[in-house]
Amino acid sequence: MTTCTGKSDEDFQATEAMKAKANTMEYGDQLHADFTDLKFFLTLQTLMIDCGVPNFSWRDLYNPTHKRLKVQLAAIINFLRFLQERLKLYQELNEP
Repeated sequence: MTTCTGKSDEDFQATEAMKAKANTMEYGDQLHADFTDLKFFLTLQTLMIDCGVPNFSWRDLYNPTHKRLKVQLAAIINFLRFLQERLKLYQELNEP
């Protein structure tokens, strides 16, 4: 995920403000994991849109089908190849 989005595991954790707000709510102690899941899903959904898969949903994450997963993985692989080619070109152009 770091290669594609620049976000690490820490970026998906609930912030202190989120934790404080959750603690004021009923069942707030259960919301911390939900915040993490939601942040991860939103980042993954944005990545999938960038990869050309605009209809990525919760179902794809929690109940994937073989056909859709194959398309999504192919899209991510193609995106990574494109990204590597562009980074290589960028580095070549910026060499002294």
